[in-house]
Amino acid sequence: MAFTNSPLVSYTCISPNRTRNRNHAIDTITIHCVVGQCSVETLGRIFAPESRQASSNYGVGYDGRIGMYVEEKDRSWCTSSGANDHRAITIEVASDTTHPYAVNAKAYAAMLDLVTDICKRNGIKKLVWSTNKNERMNHLNGCNMTVHRDYANKSCPGDYLYSRHGAIAAEVNKRLGATSDGNTGGGNNGGGSTTTTFKNGDIVKITGTTYYSGKTIPSWVRAKNWIVCDVSGDRVVINKSEDGKNAIMSPVNARDLALAHATSTVTPVTGAPSTGSESDEKRMWDYLLDKLGNEYGVAGLMGNIYAESALRSNNLQNSYETKLGYTDATYTAAVDNGTYTNFVRDSAGYGLAQWTYYSRKQALLDYAKACKKSIGDFEMQLCFLYKELSESYKTVLSELKSAKSVLEASNTVLTKFERPADMGTTVQNRRADFGQKYYDKYAKKTVTPEPKPVTPTLDFAVNDIVNFAGGNHYTSANATSGSAAKASKAKITAVSAGAKHPYHCRAVNDAGAFISGVYGWVDAKDVSKVKSTTPTTPTTTDEIYVVKSGDTLSGIAAKYGTTYQKLAAYNNISNPNVITVGQKIKIPKTGSTAPNTPAPTVIEKGDIVKITGKKYYSGASIPSWVLAKNWVVYEAVSGSDRVVINKSADGSSAIMSPVKRSDLSLVKKG
Repeated sequence: MAFTNSPLVSYTCISPNRTRNRNHAIDTITIHCVVGQCSVETLGRIFAPESRQASSNYGVGYDGRIGMYVEEKDRSWCTSSGANDHRAITIEVASDTTHPYAVNAKAYAAMLDLVTDICKRNGIKKLVWSTNKNERMNHLNGCNMTVHRDYANKSCPGDYLYSRHGAIAAEVNKRLGATSDGNTGGGNNGGGSTTTTFKNGDIVKITGTTYYSGKTIPSWVRAKNWIVCDVSGDRVVINKSEDGKNAIMSPVNARDLALAHATSTVTPVTGAPSTGSESDEKRMWDYLLDKLGNEYGVAGLMGNIYAESALRSNNLQNSYETKLGYTDATYTAAVDNGTYTNFVRDSAGYGLAQWTYYSRKQALLDYAKACKKSIGDFEMQLCFLYKELSESYKTVLSELKSAKSVLEASNTVLTKFERPADMGTTVQNRRADFGQKYYDKYAKKTVTPEPKPVTPTLDFAVNDIVNFAGGNHYTSANATSGSAAKASKAKITAVSAGAKHPYHCRAVNDAGAFISGVYGWVDAKDVSKVKSTTPTTPTTTDEIYVVKSGDTLSGIAAKYGTTYQKLAAYNNISNPNVITVGQKIKIPKTGSTAPNTPAPTVIEKGDIVKITGKKYYSGASIPSWVLAKNWVVYEAVSGSDRVVINKSADGSSAIMSPVKRSDLSLVKKG
C-alpha cells in the first residue's frame, strides 16, 4: 500500500534504527513519553547512533514542533514489540523527567494535531482506548491504542499521558467526526431523531452511559435529573442534581441527554459560580483577600478552583468515582478512618484544587493530620492552598498579588499552578469568566474584566504607523536589557500601558508591508506620529469597538450586520485573520462613506503566494531559492497565522513547510 508522511513535520532526521517496509497496514497509535523536555533536534540526535537501537516514527518537542525520524512506510523500533510497531505509528512526546512525566500544553496540543492527521491519512475512522491490557495487546473490541508498558517492564508513557488516553481518543474522534459507535456522521442519535438543543438552566436526564471524555457514568448519576450550566456545541456541562442533593461538574455529549424540563426549579449556574453554599464562597473570598490583598488575584484564583472542584473541598475526580468505587463522602471518610490507604498514589484529583500529584497529596494528608482535621475540611484546605502558594509557588503568589485584571490572574493560576492538559483560549476565557463573576459579586468596586491596554496617557494605538527614531528594542514590555535597532517607519502591533517600553513595533515599508528591521517593544520617546489608522476620538458617524479576547473580525462584523471584508478595508487592516486585544475597530454607521481602500484578500488553500519574510513558522531561515519562487498554499486555517505551502507554482519543486501568514503576499487566487 502507499504511505504518506505528516505535513505537520518541521524537522526530519531519519534514524538508521528502523526496519524497512512495514508488514502491516497502519491501524494503531502508540504514544510514548521522552522523559525529558527536549527539542525535536535533540530527539533526532538521540535516535541517530546505530548503537541506540531505538527510534520512533515521530517526536513532539517541548515547544510543540514535530519531528520525523522514521517514515510511515517503515517500522520504528519503539515499543519492545515488533508486531505492534509494524502496525502502529509511534510518537515520542517531550515530558518531565519525574513521575507522572507531565507534558506541557504546547506539546499536548501538537500531539493531538499529529494523531488526528495520522488517522485521517491512514483511514483510521475512530480511536478506541481500553483500560484492559488484554484488549489493548490483542486489539480486541476495536481497541487500536497501545502503550509501551504492556510489552516491557517500563512506566512509559507515564501516568500523565496514560490517564489521558481516553480523553485523547475522545478529542481526536470529535475532530474525525466519529460517532459513539464508530461511524462517521452528524448528530443523529438513532431512529432518525436529531440531537436536542439545550440551554443553561434546562433540566436533563442522562440517556447514555459515558461522559464526554469516554469515562463510564455511575448508575446513581444516571438515576437523577441534572441542571445544565454550560453548552458548547455538542458538549453540555451538568453541575448539580434537580433535587439539590448532589453537585458535579461533568461534560456529557448532547446526544446522550434528554430534556426533562425546559427550566430549572433550582437556581442554576448560568455561567455564574455557585456551589449551593454562599457562606463557603464568602469565607474563601475573605480569607484569600486577607492573604493576597488584591481582588483581581482572589477572583482569578477562585475562578480556577471553581472550574476544578465547584468549590467543594471533598470533591473526588468524577472518573475515579467509578474506578475506585467511592462517592465524594465515602472516599473522604475512608481516607479519614484509614480504611483506604492509597490516597497519595491513586492519581485521583481531590479537594478544592483537585490535588493529584503524589507529593502534593502527601503534603495535604500530612497537613490535615497535623491540624487534626478531616482530609475534606474546607478551612484546612484553604490554609493548605495558601501554604502551597507561599512556599512552593512563590512566583504565582507574587503575580496574583500584582495582577491588573481577572484574566491576567486567572491565566497565572491556570498555566503555572493547576496546569491541566487543555490550557487553550476557550479554557482561559471560561475560567476567567468564572472569576469575573466572583469579582462582580464581592469586590468593593466593579470595573470591566479586561482594562483597555490603550489608556489616555498613551499617544498611539494598535495599527498606528509611526516613525521609530532608532535605539533599543526589547523582548518584553518590561525587559531590562535590549538590542540596537535602526531607525525606520513602523507599525504598532501591541501596547502595554504603564510598562517601561509600552509599544510593540514592526518595521514597515511605505506601502505598510512588514519588512526586516525593528521587531519588539520600544520606548515611548523613540516613536513619533506619521499617520494613524485609528482616530483618537470617534467621528459622529462611526462607532468604536474595542477587541476582546476570543474576538474575530468576522464575528465583530456579524454583530454589526456587515462583512469582515468591509471592516478590514474601512480600518486599513492588511490581514483580517489577525486582530489583537485592545485594538479599536471603527464600525461605519448608515450613511458613512468607506475610504477607497480595497478589502485585503484572504489567503486560502490553492492560492499562489510569494514569501516576503526570511524565516519559516518554526524560526528556521528560508533558503534564497525558496524565496525566489512562487508557491501553492496547501493549508490555511481561518484565524491562524500558520500557512503551509507545498509546491512551487512552476511545478519544479515540492516542500511541505509552514510559513507565517503575515510573511506572505498574494500572487494569484487559486
